[in-house]
Amino acid sequence: SIDSLNVANLGRRLNRSLVVQEADQVATIKGEDMVLSWRYRGYCRAPHEVVIEFSIDTDNHIPFERLECFAYDLQHDPKRMHRIRPVLLGADGLSKKLAVPLLERLSAREPFNVLLTCTLPGCMKSGVEYYTSTTSVAQESVASCTVRLVFLGERPEWLRVYECGASGATKLLKDLRPSRETPRRIEYTDHANDVPAQSARIYVFSRNACPTGRLH
Repeated sequence: SIDSLNVANLGRRLNRSLVVQEADQVATIKGEDMVLSWRYRGYCRAPHEVVIEFSIDTDNHIPFERLECFAYDLQHDPKRMHRIRPVLLGADGLSKKLAVPLLERLSAREPFNVLLTCTLPGCMKSGVEYYTSTTSVAQESVASCTVRLVFLGERPEWLRVYECGASGATKLLKDLRPSRETPRRIEYTDHANDVPAQSARIYVFSRNACPTGRLH
């Protein structure tokens, strides 16, 4: 039972105006803290659109006003000169729905490229933990999805990938092995094509103890 995922499924909002073609996520974990980065690319299929929505799901409630969370509209601001503060949609709880206002309105068939970064302090613990990657768009599948988990300061004992479909049924996909490793950093990469557009991947791992210190 994953509370944040259950809440997210109950409050699922499907994005019907945008087609996501590429989704790239990076979760950097150090001790109890995690920094998340999402980059979505695709095109607008509606006559126009002015925002793109994201979902942040955690099992501990961190008030939205305490989150260090910002975005960039890379399609119109490739040099990242204009930082955008997301807007909270609905209730502030375990699953937060955020809207990122675009710098310029999208027209039909116009491409988008948006990056969102968020720091979640104190959301990780020692022992068995997990990270969830969800997709909620009104299309059959997302052509390319990449999730990278980066651990700073320690190596997990193991890391497994599960998939949860729109019906809620969960299955084990694979054990994930490191893709890159140095004495201070270990990285796991999960890439998949044609991922169901209304689903979640759950990355479950085990650590002996969280190192002291915070991310800076």
